[in-house]
Amino acid sequence: MNSVISYLIYFLFFLVFTLAPIDIALNIKISGFNLRSGLLAMVILTVLLGTVIAKDILLKKQKLTLPLYLILLLILAVINLLFVPNSVYIPRGLVYALTLLLFVFLISFSVNTREYISLEKIVDIYVFSFLLHALLGAVQFILFYGFGINFFMMQLGRINGLTYEPSYYVTHLVPGTILITLMALFLNEKRGRIIFYSLTASLMLLILIFSTSKLGIVESVTVILLAILVGVFLKLFKVLKEVNLKRNVSYFVAFTVFFAAIFYVSGNIGSIVNFLFPGKGEERISHLEKTEVEERISHLEKIEVEERISQLEKTEGEERISHLEKTKEVLASSKETSFDIRLSQFKETLEIALENPLLGKSLGGVAPYRALKNGMNPENNDDVKQFEGINIFAEMLAGFGIIGFLLMLGFIILISYDGVRLGIKALASNYKVSIILIGLVLGFLLELFFLMFNQNVLRLYLWNHITLLALAIEKARYEYTSD
Repeated sequence: MNSVISYLIYFLFFLVFTLAPIDIALNIKISGFNLRSGLLAMVILTVLLGTVIAKDILLKKQKLTLPLYLILLLILAVINLLFVPNSVYIPRGLVYALTLLLFVFLISFSVNTREYISLEKIVDIYVFSFLLHALLGAVQFILFYGFGINFFMMQLGRINGLTYEPSYYVTHLVPGTILITLMALFLNEKRGRIIFYSLTASLMLLILIFSTSKLGIVESVTVILLAILVGVFLKLFKVLKEVNLKRNVSYFVAFTVFFAAIFYVSGNIGSIVNFLFPGKGEERISHLEKTEVEERISHLEKIEVEERISQLEKTEGEERISHLEKTKEVLASSKETSFDIRLSQFKETLEIALENPLLGKSLGGVAPYRALKNGMNPENNDDVKQFEGINIFAEMLAGFGIIGFLLMLGFIILISYDGVRLGIKALASNYKVSIILIGLVLGFLLELFFLMFNQNVLRLYLWNHITLLALAIEKARYEYTSD
């Protein structure tokens, strides 16, 4: 019976991991809220884990235990729920509060069902889910740049997987990229498993680079630097003696070169065909050539429009503005939208937090309150999306209040500390678990950092990663170390 439950848990974890980043498909919109398929899978998984734990507690097989970092998170979730009446738009505040409670229950139940879950199997499922999303990004790139086919791209030429935009896509990939890169380079596993990890890590790393997101490039460089630092750390601890590092690096580099070649050929397939078969490849114009043609057409259209505007201005007796002045105005406007608006949103969110540092607006109440301050009385969730706080730490400060914010910081510090401490401690007893823990902690911290720029702290994939990190910590605490 336990094996049946275990396989069901694995299947649900696979659904939760795979569906979590999907924004543009498999969702139901209700009153401005997106009911995500990933969230539904998470609810089902949480109910199953809770049922299993309740049964074992009734049969006196185990007791419910919570580490200190989870106690802090539970207190925070309750405080956030109590602040819901402070939300300008109560439904949003309530939905966000219940979602945070769901995450807390999922993590708490997961760490108490250790006997039903193999950490190695869950991690491999996690890795496989990232491989699927990386393959989707690769398909998007090849189809668009190689054949001119738009496959679920929200912005032409920019890889976004099934998320809203490239920055969301690469932010989902980054914690998996550092984890899987460390596993590919530093684990002493059989050849087939190392190939699986190397293939996945190299593809994800290149997707970060070719996504056209500047954030992705920063993330790829960060992952490479962190991998080098971890390698130096492991060398200092003299634990790389049994690792076939030369083999692992060779596989990783080979797959990186292979996928880079595929991307390069895809992006230049029109030029390659024309070179190999002169006269026969004219029908297939490369993406760059298409872009150049489109830019020229666009430029001609702009000139035509400007001439018409000029004629209208003359007939109305207005002064004619020079093309240079118009260009300056456009550039000034674009600068405001790219940086100044984000900065003003951040400042507004901090101002809300400082109005009453002790009483938060609840996590879901920050955006409605900003909308109210900007002259809008929100009546549904769509009204307030443009007023979200951008920086997750400023938003948490405004939503949780200073006490709740300190609890959240305490949670982040404690779970990271436990992960690093137990990871180092497990180096001697279970090297693989040690690498997994170090990779999960680094992925968690990277995810928090990159989420600061344009997303909400309740992204499903962040809490999936936290769940896996907590599970790995408690597995290490009770099974792989003498802690």
